[in-house]
Amino acid sequence: MEVNEKLSKAVCNLVAIIGGQKGGLGKTTISLNIATFLTDAKKVFQIDNNNFQVDILNSKKVKGITVKTDKKAMEEALDEADFASYNEPVVIDAGGGDDTTKVFNGAQAIGLKAEYYLPLTPDPDTLVVLQQTKELIVDGSPVNLIFSNFRNLVEDFWFIFGSEEYGIEPNLEILKQFDNIYQVPNSPLFAIAKAYQTTVWDLALIHTHYELQEEKQKWRELGKEQYHKKMQMHRLSVDCHNLLENVKNSKNNIEV
Repeated sequence: MEVNEKLSKAVCNLVAIIGGQKGGLGKTTISLNIATFLTDAKKVFQIDNNNFQVDILNSKKVKGITVKTDKKAMEEALDEADFASYNEPVVIDAGGGDDTTKVFNGAQAIGLKAEYYLPLTPDPDTLVVLQQTKELIVDGSPVNLIFSNFRNLVEDFWFIFGSEEYGIEPNLEILKQFDNIYQVPNSPLFAIAKAYQTTVWDLALIHTHYELQEEKQKWRELGKEQYHKKMQMHRLSVDCHNLLENVKNSKNNIEV
């Protein structure tokens, strides 16, 4: 086979980049627990001077790579993500503030085949940040919106959906700017996964590795206390599975 034929058959996976020019948007939580699941990515690059690998020390699904925020390290990380994407999907947690700007600009400068995920939290100020962040993406790459950290979507995002009670008109036009929209509600499962030093994805898979009725028989033989602990973990796994499936199924189910 000719070299050109080999290259034409190579499949380049999209690199999922999660960013926002503000801290506290939940980018790392989304990167580790949601973007990995949605894209089937096993590797997450975090552009940050803090070491986050301890958060997923026990994960069997996801490997975390911390990247320093200096220019050289960031460029090397983008090159590595670009190279790795020919074999597997990759996630980049772009960090906040200037780090997001640098990552977005750097990714586009090298022609990285990327898909962007931008979180929006129930704070009107983050809407301005969202718009500013989106303006950084000028190469036509897909841009996805993630409604994040809410309890009631319509009530919490009144500055998008409006409020009849307070006379606020809907601002749904902004949603048309995005290729896809996902919903990631506030959930204690993210903190629980972090406490276990793993991901929600890892926890969601636990109950898929056994047949419950058969396993319950084995657990009974361990005694009441162990049986209860095993059932608690089973329920946690099912809850995590349902959370991820709900996020996946939330894709574009908002009428704009």
